[in-house]
Amino acid sequence: MKLAPTIVTALIIAVSAYFVFDRGGMIAWSTLLFGIALLVKMKLKPSASDLLLSLALATLPPIIAATTFSYVISTYESGEVVELTIPTQDTPHIARVWIFELDGGDWIYYDAPPAAAISLISGNPIQVERNKGQVTRTPQVRTADTLSEEEAARVFQAMADKYGDRMTAADIYYVVLGNPRDRVALIANLIEG
Repeated sequence: MKLAPTIVTALIIAVSAYFVFDRGGMIAWSTLLFGIALLVKMKLKPSASDLLLSLALATLPPIIAATTFSYVISTYESGEVVELTIPTQDTPHIARVWIFELDGGDWIYYDAPPAAAISLISGNPIQVERNKGQVTRTPQVRTADTLSEEEAARVFQAMADKYGDRMTAADIYYVVLGNPRDRVALIANLIEG
């Protein structure tokens, strides 16, 4: 019986360590730290509650993650979302992103996976579905880390002007759930044609 909580807790530590490495986020870090603390507690002062504690540690993080994800998606989808079809080397990548206006153009901010980022940075034409219509656009892309502070402030102000308090959902997502480390933060002006 004493082996079961130890195995469950060791598995929780391994899974949370993977998520810390892959994406970070408060859930992954806190689960890892609580898992280590629980393992130490079980070694130093075993008790009948160890199995219950390890099962709670196994079930609470996924519940919190699912609840957070549901809140973020429902908030995100309440804004104007466009669907991008981005050609990649393997299969087209579909992304749902907010669109905003800046300097008379349509812009997006997207934390793209590597294959989609390469395609967007290369300026490959993409399909944009907006208001139930589909158009072809050519993205003029910059990585977010190349923006000056002033440029970044203008981009985020344009997003805030359109989406207001909904932007808090993105902050919650990154703090609580993290973000895959291979993502590339992009700002793109979607040019007609």
